[in-house]
Amino acid sequence: MVKSRLKNIVFDSDFLIMNTVRKTLSNINKYKFTYILNASLLQFFITSVGFFVLGQILNLILIFSGQENINKNNFWQLFTNPLSILAIFNYLLCIAFLTFVEFSVITFMVYGKQKGTHFSIKTVMKYAGSNAKKIAGIQLVWFFVYFVLTIPLSNLGLSSAITEKLYIPAFITGEFFKTLNGSIMVITFMVLAFYINLRLIFTLPLTVVNDDASFLANIRKSWQITKKNKIKLLITIGLLEASLLLPMFIFIILSMLVLGLLDHNGNNAIMQVIFFVLIKSSLFFFLVISKIGIIDILISTIAKQKIISKKVYDHHNEEQFKSRMLLMFFIILVLGNAFVGVWKVYMMKINPNTAIIGHRGYDKHGVENSIESLEAAKMAGANFVEMDIIMTKDKKFVVSHDFNLKRVAGVDRNIADMNFNEVVNLPLRQRGFKSHLPSFEEFAEKSKKLDMNLFVELKPHGREPEDYYDIFIKEMKRLGLAEKSKVISIDQKTIETIEKKAPEFKTGYIIPLQFGGFNKTNVDFYVIEDFSYSERLAEQAKKHHKGIYVWTINEESKLYKYLQQPIDGIITDEVLLAKTVQEKLSNKESYLDRLLMMFDL
Repeated sequence: MVKSRLKNIVFDSDFLIMNTVRKTLSNINKYKFTYILNASLLQFFITSVGFFVLGQILNLILIFSGQENINKNNFWQLFTNPLSILAIFNYLLCIAFLTFVEFSVITFMVYGKQKGTHFSIKTVMKYAGSNAKKIAGIQLVWFFVYFVLTIPLSNLGLSSAITEKLYIPAFITGEFFKTLNGSIMVITFMVLAFYINLRLIFTLPLTVVNDDASFLANIRKSWQITKKNKIKLLITIGLLEASLLLPMFIFIILSMLVLGLLDHNGNNAIMQVIFFVLIKSSLFFFLVISKIGIIDILISTIAKQKIISKKVYDHHNEEQFKSRMLLMFFIILVLGNAFVGVWKVYMMKINPNTAIIGHRGYDKHGVENSIESLEAAKMAGANFVEMDIIMTKDKKFVVSHDFNLKRVAGVDRNIADMNFNEVVNLPLRQRGFKSHLPSFEEFAEKSKKLDMNLFVELKPHGREPEDYYDIFIKEMKRLGLAEKSKVISIDQKTIETIEKKAPEFKTGYIIPLQFGGFNKTNVDFYVIEDFSYSERLAEQAKKHHKGIYVWTINEESKLYKYLQQPIDGIITDEVLLAKTVQEKLSNKESYLDRLLMMFDL
């Protein structure tokens, strides 16, 4: 029964999935060199010229608004100057234009091959400019609603080069996954995002070939097209991706095995460079061909429904510029870019002084911020433990990340409304572990017995007394933490006040999201989230004699990356994994180990 139903889905006469996949693969194979050439040219244009222009406009936004960067504290100040507002509008318009250029080139290239005609670059740019102009008004709002909605799932393989580096920061999703309700919310959101992405998948190709309609009209048209055959379309794209992924996967495995046999120890420079260039280049070509294949499927559907604008449909064939030298140039460009990235990674050496900091202890073996998680972090080899403290109503400190105790203690009350004796020793439960809520003193005393230094995160709730800072400084000194432990806070005023009142403390400013350079903050170091980190920021920090730490790094590939960056430490939930990767990097790794590093080149 199931097999029969599946057969009907796959071989339905109205939507021949297998025929569509075969036709698309045949088209890709026939014009693969043309696709590679144009895709390489396009990628070069977007990532060099496009990003340069966007960077310059961003600098103008900062200059006009009088800011050094964009973060949670100053975001709305960007809109206080008419010139910065104008620059923001142009920034958004430039993103739209670059997006339309990218999809216009690919869509017209694919449609031209299907119809047996050719669109010149001049014609393509004309259409892209025309589409960008059409969203200068209210349509720009609809474009960015669409733009944002497609980020979580990379528009199901149709993400732009502009958005491929954008994602939801891990510190946001990570907090949600710490509770059952939060996990359900994230999963529900991702399912909803997947559904919306699927329903809107025709929007950009439609905007390119159906340019008589507004962007909102094309959103509606995509929604209408996908009202039926959603599952069939999804199966078609899935089969196409599998057909392209399988040979790439085989190629990677064979490359790894052959080079592994030729270089048993995995430390031959020439072999490593060859291996990385092959892998990175194959990943690039897979992503390019995958996007082209999906657009081929979508354009075929649009053409069958006869919703291509008349001037596009009646387009006269233009002379095609052919040059094998140009093809070779851009293939060399791609390989050269891969080589530069690989050589950069190869030349990186592990930073032996990178500290591993357990995020709220090591909650894989105990409730977060508990004595057990502190002990587990010590056993796993952490250099520091990051923990959070909040002041109670009667001016004492307890160890807790949340202001409200419902998540881990099951008590729906705020710590700011409770006295110390009401809070301390409350039973805690998390992922099958049990513990009690410790006081700052208990946690500090245990850390000293374990010889474990702390990153003490101050979490002001806004109702602290006037002598809040003095009470904290006095407590740090009383507990003997002032010399070796560090103090951090996400609140800039709090951490700068601590630095001013107790300059002997090592203070750090936590930055969850930032675009641009560091502000002139009176602290000793920065704690920046993975999403916002760049080597340029690390260089800026070192130039101003400030340390830099990155949080929260849990994936193995990212641990490989950051353990070879010029940073002072990594805050992680995966303490044991971080120590294992650190040890691997200190020794000779296999090609399988090095392959993991490729995903963050």
